[in-house]
Formats: sequence, structure tokens, C-alpha cells
Amino acid sequence: MVSVAVSCVADTTETFDTVIPAPALTVAPVANPEPARVNKLMGADVLFYPTAIGRVDGIEEAEGDWKDAWEAVQRGHAISNSMVVAAANRVGREGRMSFWGGSFVSDQFGTVLARADDREQVLLATCDLGLGARVEEGWGFLRNRQPTTYRGLTS
Repeated sequence: MVSVAVSCVADTTETFDTVIPAPALTVAPVANPEPARVNKLMGADVLFYPTAIGRVDGIEEAEGDWKDAWEAVQRGHAISNSMVVAAANRVGREGRMSFWGGSFVSDQFGTVLARADDREQVLLATCDLGLGARVEEGWGFLRNRQPTTYRGLTS
């Protein structure tokens, strides 16, 4: 039996027993690191991030490629929390917004295991759940946490 962590907008997280690897579903701003970390600390091995992000007509991507940044942030969640990240992104168009799709599954070291294109589709990936422990052992992101330094984050 493993635990499933479920949170919405990072304000609550609950765990449930399940016979599948401990997944977490989070509905929160994808760039925020807290939901991924909270879910990992609650025992999740896999994080599902449903998103609806793309390009807006008339808005220049002055900072750089938004799609590349969207993916990099989520792969960073995978690495810094030693967990699989499955990012599902909307496709199509609504008003001025063009959703780029690009859903993907990343392993615990940020390697993309499967990637969708800009069409609606089902994405499957085989994940080595043991890799998370090896990544954590080598990189120590959780082991080297300093919770006493977090006081400034909570005010």
C-alpha cells in the first residue's frame, strides 16, 4: 500500500492509501515550487500537473520561449523532488489563446520519457520508480533541506 497526495492550489493536501505508486494531482500555478515539494513530503512518487497554457495573440514572448520555460520548470520539479512529473497541457484555441499541447512525462532526473505534440492524444510512459531514491541519494535535495530557514516564506 502506498500513499496518494492530492492538493488544490497548494492550500490543502490529503493522503489516501492506494495499491498503485503514490501519485499526486496538483492544480496550482505550475511555476510555484511549493505544491511539488509538499506533495513529495506527503509521500507522492508521481506528480500530475494539468495545465492550460500557451501563447496569446498580441503578447510578445519578450523573456524567451514560454513553452521551453514551462517545460523546464516542471522538469525542475521532477529533479528537485526526485519524482516523476506528468504534465498534461491543453491543445487547441480559445479566443486569443492558442494552447500548444506538448504534454510530457519526465523521470526523476528530468529526462523526458514521452512527449505529445499539439494534438489531442493519450500519452503513456514506463517509469522506473526506483530512480527517485537513486537521484535523492546522489543529489540530496530532500536530505539537505533546511526548514529552519523557511520562516521568511510563511510571512
